[in-house]
Amino acid sequence: EELFSQYDKVIVDTPPVSAVADAIIVAKKVDGVLFVVASRATNVDTAQAVIKSLSDSKINILGAVMTRLQRKDYRDLNYYYYNYKYSDDQE
Repeated sequence: EELFSQYDKVIVDTPPVSAVADAIIVAKKVDGVLFVVASRATNVDTAQAVIKSLSDSKINILGAVMTRLQRKDYRDLNYYYYNYKYSDDQE
C-alpha cells in the first residue's frame, strides 16, 4: 500500500503463473497484470490455461507482451493500426 501511495505506477515481476501460486496471490493485490509469453517457447494450451486461471480469479488482464521474437516470426503476425483523436472539446 505504501508504494501505491507514493508512485503513479508500480511494476511487480512475478514467477510464471503456471509455475507457482505466488503470481496469482500477487495479482490479486494489484490493479492489473500484463501477460508475458515467449515466442516459440510458450505452449498455446498452457497460455490459454493461464488466461483462464487469471480470469477465473477475477484478475484484470491489461494486455499481453510477446518476447523472444525472431525476424522470421514477423511474417506470421498481423498488425492492426488504429487512429486515435484526442480533443479537449466536450461535445
